[in-house]
Amino acid sequence: MLGFTNLIGISLTLGSTAARLATASAIMGVSVTGVTIATFGPVFSDTEVVSADAFEAGTLDIAASPARAALSLVSMAPGDQITGTLTLSNEGSLQARYAMRLISTEDRFASALKMTVKTGVTNCDDGGFAADGEVLYGPGEAGAIDGIPAFGDPASGPDHGDRLLNPATQETLCINVRLPISSDNSLQNASTTITLEFVAEFARPS
Repeated sequence: MLGFTNLIGISLTLGSTAARLATASAIMGVSVTGVTIATFGPVFSDTEVVSADAFEAGTLDIAASPARAALSLVSMAPGDQITGTLTLSNEGSLQARYAMRLISTEDRFASALKMTVKTGVTNCDDGGFAADGEVLYGPGEAGAIDGIPAFGDPASGPDHGDRLLNPATQETLCINVRLPISSDNSLQNASTTITLEFVAEFARPS
C-alpha cells in the first residue's frame, strides 16, 4: 500500500497538460489494476475434515451382592441377632449417588426387629460388629410396608445421607438385625421379609 500511495502523489505533480494528465491517469490505472490483482487474486487454501465425531450416553448401573437373601434367620428368640455383609458395586460409567429404603411384608414384626447398617467394619460378624465402623442407619425399625428411609433420600438431587459411588468401585455395608431381649410373647410365630431397596441417580463430579 505504501508504493501505491507514493505513485499517485508523483503523478499529480507533473503538470496540468493533457498529455501529462493522461500519463498520470494511465499510470494510476495501471497502479490500481496491480493493487487489485494483489489484493483480490487467488490465495493458497487448505481444507481439513474431522470426521466420525461420536457421542454416547453414559450408564448408571449399581449392583448388589448377594442379590437376595443377604440375611436369613428362623426361630429367632429374644436377644438373637444376625450380621452379614452386602456389597454395592457401580458397574456403570457415571458417578452414582444412592439412597437406601427398607420395605417389609408386614409392620408389626418388622418394627420390633432392630437394624443397624455400617460401613468400615473390620470384622462383619456378631462379635466384631460393635467394634468399629461408621453408622449409616440405626438401630431402627427393620422395615415397613410403605417403606422407611435408612439413609439418603430417593428424591432427585443431592440429599443428606446420600452415598457416592464412583464408576468401577464398590462399598461394603455391614448389616446387623436383632430381636431385643425385651420382646414379648405377642411376637411368637411372627415372620417378615425385608427388601433392601437402593435407589441411585447420576451425581455430577464436583
